Amino acid sequence: IGTPMKACIDHCGGYRDNYDELIMGGPMMGFSLDTDDLPVVKATNCLLVTAKEEAPKSKQHHMPCIRCGRCVEVCPARLLPQQLYWYSRARDFDQTEEYHLFDCIECGACSWVCPSHIPLVQYYRAAKAEVLQMRRDQEKSEHSRQRFEARQERMAREEAEKEAKRLARKQAAEEKARKAAESGAGEEDPIQAAIERAKARKAAQAAGDAGASEQ
Repeated sequence: IGTPMKACIDHCGGYRDNYDELIMGGPMMGFSLDTDDLPVVKATNCLLVTAKEEAPKSKQHHMPCIRCGRCVEVCPARLLPQQLYWYSRARDFDQTEEYHLFDCIECGACSWVCPSHIPLVQYYRAAKAEVLQMRRDQEKSEHSRQRFEARQERMAREEAEKEAKRLARKQAAEEKARKAAESGAGEEDPIQAAIERAKARKAAQAAGDAGASEQ
């Protein structure tokens, strides 16, 4: 693991003049690599360098599906590769799941026997990747929605608690004022009594000052 793929190929004698492509994996389930400047990873079970005469005649531009049914005959998962191909190509992912897209084991048997050289497995892999990405996006959206609703509920609850405390303080103050008014209804007003005492002290002080000036 970690060995450059180019070093592995050089160890086996290097590329020949008629090489066509580098494939990681077997001839049926493997996939083409654009470069050999990659390391060997845990999933690298083998490396294949195919010759030009071994490549399909229409590798890049496959021919239309002729509905021969050979892909159905060889599918070990008993799926309908032809229908999965049409729905994957049309990006109708609801239908691909209806036809059990994720039950496909990507063995490559359908692509191998296809007389039109259609890369069926590549369509299935692309469809699976898009479906999984859509699921992840939906999960993130749902998580964000739940967090937003929880935040709104928390803010509403805190606001209701603040309002309840404010009303409780207001009621307590009103109750205290009411009780004070009831208890002091028949007694002398303390504020007015304090004012009268202050006036009396001022008058007494003025009278004392006047008597002292006469003496």
